[in-house]
Amino acid sequence: FEWRSEDYPELYQHVSDLKKLNLEESNDYLHFNMIKVDPKDNNILVSFRNISAIIKINRKTGDIMWTLGGKKDDFKMSKKQKFAYQHSIYFNEDGSMTIFDNGDNRVNLGIKNESKVVTLKLNEELKKVESYKSYRLKEVYSMAMGSVQTMDLEHEIYLISYGSGMFANGPVALIDFANNKTLFSFDLKSNKIMFSTEKE
Repeated sequence: FEWRSEDYPELYQHVSDLKKLNLEESNDYLHFNMIKVDPKDNNILVSFRNISAIIKINRKTGDIMWTLGGKKDDFKMSKKQKFAYQHSIYFNEDGSMTIFDNGDNRVNLGIKNESKVVTLKLNEELKKVESYKSYRLKEVYSMAMGSVQTMDLEHEIYLISYGSGMFANGPVALIDFANNKTLFSFDLKSNKIMFSTEKE
């Protein structure tokens, strides 16, 4: 299976302002940073950072099935729900997924730059967000990279790698959002950056 974005020129319409793209940016106007196989149907979800969208691709035909977020969102997300320059897709046992929302460039939407953890459940047939929950990361703004892994969905515990940016704890933290507690944090005490973190 091979999928080439250049075979889908309609993707250029996902760019916020095509006129502002220079040659260097246009070579990486999508910038994919995560690919995951959906366990429900074996199709592919791809996170495209530079258009603030996750796109589902049919693994047999290569057809674009839907777009979540960004300028061409199929799920009618509200401005508050939309993520910005996201990284990481994690599938939960209940069929929902969790995303690390960097929040970079969010000022273009009239919202303060801040990084969040977002968990949402989609009705793909009706193109509807059935449930949505977000957790603001206090004193954290990650411009790029980063990841999130759900440790306990019911008790709202997540393992987070902050990637590149400014953060109070980290670059790795295990956070209990239900009780507003950092259960564990790991600091490299250096200028090194951690793209992502995962517990086996």
